[in-house]
Amino acid sequence: MALVAVAAVVIGAWYRAAGPRGLASGVGLWTVAIVVKVPVALTLISPLVALSREKLPYGWAVTFGGLAAGLWSAACEMGTTWLAVRCWPSLAQDRRTAVAVGLGAGALEALLLGASAALAAVAALSNLPGTEPVRSTIEETTAVPLFWLVGPLERIQAIVCHVATRTLVLFGVVHDRPRSVWLGFALFAALDSLAAAAKIAGATTGSTIWFVEASFVPITVLSAIALAKHQWTRVAPATQQR
Repeated sequence: MALVAVAAVVIGAWYRAAGPRGLASGVGLWTVAIVVKVPVALTLISPLVALSREKLPYGWAVTFGGLAAGLWSAACEMGTTWLAVRCWPSLAQDRRTAVAVGLGAGALEALLLGASAALAAVAALSNLPGTEPVRSTIEETTAVPLFWLVGPLERIQAIVCHVATRTLVLFGVVHDRPRSVWLGFALFAALDSLAAAAKIAGATTGSTIWFVEASFVPITVLSAIALAKHQWTRVAPATQQR
């Protein structure tokens, strides 16, 4: 996953899509979103999900938990992007800057997740006390065919979604296109809702993991199409709009 993060930045720079300012802005926006998102998720969303599992049928509990987590995640991630471009319209001054914002956010997320997964694996394989669940998860995952592709493919799909949704929100705000803003929000919420539902259902390890990854593909494809359509659409420079 960490290599995917590095590759995303390198490829973006190669195609002149990733400027330092845009990448730094993406890193900052992701960090702010996480600072807001995680405490509320732990103190409010998680207890609600636990309560729903006690009170609701299994399918409804998974659906409710996935939607609650996904909508909150999208509100934080896309909300900070919306607020940032309202304050600094230059974030959408051109397509390259907007794409770089998404690359910065997605690459940082992939880098940190990859690093944390690697540290957890090292701790588990070192037989440190309290790492038994991690060791069990590793054993289940490594039994899956082509398990080593799961993490990279997941991060590639997440980065595509980050780039597409943030670009849609940035340009949607600056060029007064509410539908683009809502589409960016909806795509991000859909991806994170599926991921959260899979985690709640316990389907993120073992034989079901490839089914979960496959469920992300339609959203990734829609995100890529939306991004490509946006890239081909002619828009006036942001400086002429404000």
